[in-house]
Amino acid sequence: GIFSTARGKSVQVSDASLQNARQVFSEIEDSTKQVFSKVLFKSNEHSDQ
Repeated sequence: GIFSTARGKSVQVSDASLQNARQVFSEIEDSTKQVFSKVLFKSNEHSDQ
């Protein structure tokens, strides 16, 4: 894909790089969801008392 920098310069990004970036972002998203579900679960436990 082709991206533009803030100055408008075109930057060629290989598909492999894009794929790698997507992989990293999806891993971050998954771990964030796990953390949130743990936090929500703990706060639910406390609210019962």
